[in-house]
Amino acid sequence: MLALPVLIAAWAYVSRNVGAMLIALGLLLGVLAWRITALRTVLTFLASLSMAVAVAEFIVPMFEKKPPPDAIKVIEPPDYWLVTSYGAIGSKGSHQFKRIAPDGRVIYDTIYTIGDDGYRVTPDVPESGDRIVFYGDSFTFGEGLKDDETMPYYVARFTGRPIKNYGFHGYGVQQALAIMQSDRNTSGTVNFLLTAPWHAQRSACKVVFSAGSPKYEVTAEGKVVDTGRCRMVTGLGPLGKIISMSNLYKRYLSTRPMEVTDADYDRYLALIGEMARISRERGQKFIIGFVRADEDLFEGTHYSNEKILDKLRGLGVEIVDLTLAPRNEDLERKYYIDELDKHPSAQANRARAGILKDVFERKSK
Repeated sequence: MLALPVLIAAWAYVSRNVGAMLIALGLLLGVLAWRITALRTVLTFLASLSMAVAVAEFIVPMFEKKPPPDAIKVIEPPDYWLVTSYGAIGSKGSHQFKRIAPDGRVIYDTIYTIGDDGYRVTPDVPESGDRIVFYGDSFTFGEGLKDDETMPYYVARFTGRPIKNYGFHGYGVQQALAIMQSDRNTSGTVNFLLTAPWHAQRSACKVVFSAGSPKYEVTAEGKVVDTGRCRMVTGLGPLGKIISMSNLYKRYLSTRPMEVTDADYDRYLALIGEMARISRERGQKFIIGFVRADEDLFEGTHYSNEKILDKLRGLGVEIVDLTLAPRNEDLERKYYIDELDKHPSAQANRARAGILKDVFERKSK
């Protein structure tokens, strides 16, 4: 009698079918309930629950809703994304990215030019001078903007200094640190990190797009240690791999960031501290550009924008507030692309590069 559930379970695992796995589990529990009289009530309940969830697994795809009416239409090349030990990078070449609002309005339609190393090209970069290496996420990459509208581009234009842009979609400080520790060309006189408190979610592997990115832990002695890669479901080991195959998980849970804790902010700050330490060790200046988050991001923790800034100042490096407003909630409309896409506009990047121009020129003296 055990042969059938075992065969179903084996087929289900190979085919990545969580519904079938649950059916196999339900059958196995049913057999055990029939044989173990003392546990019959409990095992029958668990068997019924397993079968009920299995039914839901099969029903969800059948009634999958169309994208909500307010969903943004995404148009991008399927061959763009590549996977590396640092997380995603882009494929070499020019790639068109387009976002269309529900009413048909084009939010942006632009071209990203990716170089040999998988990162965005900064046009008209001088070949000599003191190199500045940029680390960051889509803000640094220049999401939704032309190659000559990114913050690194404007800094290169305003300062006349060579630039390397290691910012990319969805990156956090874990990718920045991994690149700094890698054999990539990170030579330069200045390492600049653009960061924001929401990066704590990413370095804690608590957003779905962090899957596959580097994962770091902090030891009791305060040492930052590379512990592998973020998984789709954190903290559940092999069970997490199975859960991430579930239709229920993909439909209702996978896009929801998990709750961020004080420990996650502590880790985030420790990773930045490690970047500062490596920079000092290499004789490079380390500068942090900080963008404030909405205050409600910190609910349930003891952290705030000001507390994070205080901790960063304790690293003994220069901190530049690039929020462009006293609070992120008060940011002027001209500084982001669209109400449906709050990535920085070209005007925001010009303004931030103008602030950084004075900082970099002062640091070069």
